[in-house]
Amino acid sequence: AFSSCKSLQSITIPNSVTNIGDGAFCGCNICFFICNSTYFQNDAVCLFNKDKTAIVSTIKDCVNYIIPNSVTSIGDEAFSWCVSLQSVTIPNSVTSIGDGAFSSCKSLQSITIPNSVTNIGDGAFCGCNICFFICNSTYFQNDAVCLFNKDKTAIVSTIKDCVNYIIPNSVTSIGDGAFSWCKSLQSVTIPNSVTSIGDGAFSSCKSLQSITIPNSVTKIGDYAFLSCESLQSVTIPNSVTSIGEGAFSWCKSLQSVIIPNSVTKIGDYAFDSCYSLQSVTIPNSVKSIGNCAFLLCTHLDEPSRLRLKELNYTRI
Repeated sequence: AFSSCKSLQSITIPNSVTNIGDGAFCGCNICFFICNSTYFQNDAVCLFNKDKTAIVSTIKDCVNYIIPNSVTSIGDEAFSWCVSLQSVTIPNSVTSIGDGAFSSCKSLQSITIPNSVTNIGDGAFCGCNICFFICNSTYFQNDAVCLFNKDKTAIVSTIKDCVNYIIPNSVTSIGDGAFSWCKSLQSVTIPNSVTSIGDGAFSSCKSLQSITIPNSVTKIGDYAFLSCESLQSVTIPNSVTSIGEGAFSWCKSLQSVIIPNSVTKIGDYAFDSCYSLQSVTIPNSVKSIGNCAFLLCTHLDEPSRLRLKELNYTRI
C-alpha cells in the first residue's frame, strides 16, 4: 500500500483498521509511526500482528535488527528494500519466511537460517549480495549463489549476485523471482532437467545478454525476463506452448525472436516496449496474441507487421 514511499515521514493508523497487508510499508523510512489499532503492535523498525507472532512489514530502515523471540513468521516482502540492513538475527521461534521477505536488501552481509525454519518463499533473498549465508534448516540446501529446496530440485532464491551461473542438473524448476535483480548476471546455463521457469524468474537482470531455454521447458512464466535490458537474443524451444504475460517486456536490446511451432498463445504485453525488436517470426500454431503484446515495438520490419496484421493484431 505504501511500499517504497521513501519520503514518508509520519503516519497514524486509526483504530478502525483491522487488516494491513504484508510489506505495506517496506522500503519506507517512517520517523513517526503511530498505530492506534488494537490489531497490531510495532517497535521502531517493524509492524507486527496483534500477538507479535508475525512481522507484517518494516516501517523504518536500520543497519542491524534482532527479531523478537515471539515471532514465528516473517511476512511476504516484510524487509524488502531495507537498503541499509547489514545483518538480521532470526530466532529459533521462526518457522516461515515469506516470498521476497528480504528482497533487495542490498547491504545485507550475513544471515543465519535457524533449524526451526520449514518454509522459505520464492525470491526471499533476490537482489541481495549476502557474503555469509548459513542455513541450519534441513529443509533447504545452498551453494554460494542459490538457495534450493531440500532435494535440490527447485531454486527458491538467489542469495548472492554473480556474473555467470550454471544451474545444477538436479533442478527441475526455477522459482518465481528466483534470479530477479541479479544485476551482474551476464549468462546462465539452464539444464535439460528444468521444466518450469517461474513468474519474474529473471526479471531486472540488467546485464543478461543471451539465454537459451532448453527443450524440456513448456511454459515461460509471466514477466520471466521483464526489463532484461541487455538481452539481445533468446532461443525458445519447440517444447514451449505459451509465452507468459509481459515475459519479455522492456527487453530494450532484443532484436529478433523466432517463436516455435509449439506455441499457441502469446500473453498480454509479452514483448511490450522491446524498442530494438526488428523481426519476429510467428508460426501458424499461434491462435491467440494478447493485448498490447507488441506495443511500442516501433522498429518491426514490414514482414513482421504484415504477419501480425494477418493475426488481427495491430497495436504497435
